[in-house]
Amino acid sequence: MASERPGQPLHTYYLSAALAAADAVSAIGAAAHGAMADHAATPADLAAALGLDPDDAPELHALVASRLAHHPVEDLRFDFEDGLGFVTDAEEDALTAAVAAAAAAAWSDGSLPGSWGLRIKPFGPGSRDRAVLTLDRFLTAIVEVAGAVPPGFVVTLPKVEHPGQPAALAEVVAALEDRLRAAPLRIEVMIESTGGLMTRDGRVQVRELAEAGGERCVAVHFGTYDYSTSCGIPPSEQHLRHPACDFARMAITNALAGTRFWRSDGSTNQLPEGDRAAVHAAWRRHYDDVTNSLSQGYVQGWDLHPAQLVTRYAAVLRFHLATWRDAAARLAALVAAGGATGGAHLDDPATGASLLASVQRAVSCGAVDAASAAAACGMSEADLTGTAPFWDVVGR
Repeated sequence: MASERPGQPLHTYYLSAALAAADAVSAIGAAAHGAMADHAATPADLAAALGLDPDDAPELHALVASRLAHHPVEDLRFDFEDGLGFVTDAEEDALTAAVAAAAAAAWSDGSLPGSWGLRIKPFGPGSRDRAVLTLDRFLTAIVEVAGAVPPGFVVTLPKVEHPGQPAALAEVVAALEDRLRAAPLRIEVMIESTGGLMTRDGRVQVRELAEAGGERCVAVHFGTYDYSTSCGIPPSEQHLRHPACDFARMAITNALAGTRFWRSDGSTNQLPEGDRAAVHAAWRRHYDDVTNSLSQGYVQGWDLHPAQLVTRYAAVLRFHLATWRDAAARLAALVAAGGATGGAHLDDPATGASLLASVQRAVSCGAVDAASAAAACGMSEADLTGTAPFWDVVGR
């Protein structure tokens, strides 16, 4: 059975196993803060970079700076797949031990994020045995060093194409839990090809892949560039807002609707490096990608570079700053009426559940404090931040 998990992270930060260090999170945060100081030192700079109304920039600038200073990384994935590149078995063994030591040290000093883990190699021909060996040696090493697997661990299985792969990973994890006497561990799958998204007869198989991982499987992640390549899209046209990616995201959404599985979008590979003009151009691309993902209901995505955290949090916070008050007002009317409302919006309980989730996300990301949001919704703070279904809240 999967361990109890915290709320869904806003992002996953992708770090090559070759770059693992005990101070990785603080170093990522410092680099992100430095990029903001260099290229968006003032609210006006941030507004110019992202094409925002200057009047909205002071609050957003302060919120982003605070996130980078106090909580820069929500979910960290040490990568043993594409981000590592080709290494020998001996080199991967050495990196596995180094990552385990770094994660144990980060847990000891309190800097390990609440969600973290490994992306192993695919469970395909030529790489499955290495993937299992890396996972086994990593978990064995971290238990030896730290005495346990630190909470929040998740193992990501890339390039999943048939249910036997997550099912096999679940079996491997179960065996490792038994041998190491570890608490239940989580797994997640990545859809990175047309063959992963759909079967040969055109059936969307995403839910089947997730469910094959059993109760340990908690999420499905989308791999932008491998998927685009599998569609035959040329590199110059590969990006998160391509229609092919829109189709894949919506197929994943429809397959997992009403289930317990989280969904995460992919990454933006135009990196914010170089002079101010180059950084601002990359920031604008990333900001627009994240905003587009949020508009499609994807609250999580992958980041590849410390400076992308500036635009990750700018996009998330700006999205919720712009929407939470309207959602709260509509929710307050529903709560007061105890059912459907008229006026500018015809809202019903299904919409109410979505409005409630929207305000809750605004609170959890730091766009608004819980007390202010609850008052605007006409609800108690306990009801707003709790997990009760919308109708239970309305009936109180």
